[in-house]
Amino acid sequence: MDIFVSGGSSLELLRRSRIDNQVTVAPTGLRRVRRSACPYERLGDVAVDRLSGLLAINAAHPLRLHAPDPGHRVRHRLVASDMCSVEFPATAFLGLSSPLLKPGTHGFAIDVPQLSLLQLARDRQRRIRRGILEDFAALVDLTEFTNEMCGSYGRDPRDPLRGACTYGLRPLQRLEDFSGFLAGCSRMRGVALARQAAHLAVESAASPMESLLALLLSLPPELGGIGLEKPLVNQPLDLGPSGRGVQHRRLRPDLYFPGLELALEYDSGEWHDLAEQRREDVRRMQDYAALGIVACPIVFDDLRTPAAAETLLARVISSSSRHMGKRLARERLDLLGDPELRARRRILLRRLLPRGRRPPECAS
Repeated sequence: MDIFVSGGSSLELLRRSRIDNQVTVAPTGLRRVRRSACPYERLGDVAVDRLSGLLAINAAHPLRLHAPDPGHRVRHRLVASDMCSVEFPATAFLGLSSPLLKPGTHGFAIDVPQLSLLQLARDRQRRIRRGILEDFAALVDLTEFTNEMCGSYGRDPRDPLRGACTYGLRPLQRLEDFSGFLAGCSRMRGVALARQAAHLAVESAASPMESLLALLLSLPPELGGIGLEKPLVNQPLDLGPSGRGVQHRRLRPDLYFPGLELALEYDSGEWHDLAEQRREDVRRMQDYAALGIVACPIVFDDLRTPAAAETLLARVISSSSRHMGKRLARERLDLLGDPELRARRRILLRRLLPRGRRPPECAS
């Protein structure tokens, strides 16, 4: 591998590899960018030509390539170079294979998700310095990216904000993979922001809506959440002896808070047999009650507006007060009306809610 794709170009290829069986990636063991064997005066032409079947490369969206040192920046009207001269603590690059790559002698590599997060953090910091992005919005973007990489959904490679999501995918990483990689990047730009995002992220979300719910409930109050413990996401419950008489052999709530004995179920509204849906909902609620678990069903309208989300959060706090304690529950309820925290929740909703009238289909 001697042509290293970076930034948004690398991220687009990474997302595409999750949903397109014609694009595959594999670990390379490489921890740093190599100098290309291709003469640098030709490297831009070679890379643009060979990747044109996979990426829409133009002046508005140039191909981004890593440069190992200032003397090896690619000078090409359709290429932007990103300096990357450091050695990373673990494998930092994935080899790219595809029949859509035009034939050639030079191999391509893209960033692993952990390096993509670090690159995104650097990009968001530049935007913050220019005054075109708020600090909290940057943190939300990075946390959601980590959720996506550790979840079973994938955003559209070319239009991740407005494009359709794909569901039922294999997670690319575990949270421990992010924290382990970033632990060895102490002196690198963007690492503090990337670490904070990885710390706040959750694993196993099956949709952006589950990711949004998890953040609204588990982020600390100063970040717009209500400070619940991190939920278990799409994990089967251990029914044990108390599962006798439960109608389901397995219960897997979308979000479960063990310390609060609280389960949240997001209904995407995609069932076609509404009568069967109602019967299934009743059976699940009965089973949760038999297990001593408070179940809270949620629909898209509960999150459609900041006011609706605030009502939902108040309902969750009230449902959790038995374990949370009345005093702490009252403090959390009072904080819901704080203007600064309301502003942060609006940012969360604005950046994570799906565009359009309907939510994306939930895979769970």
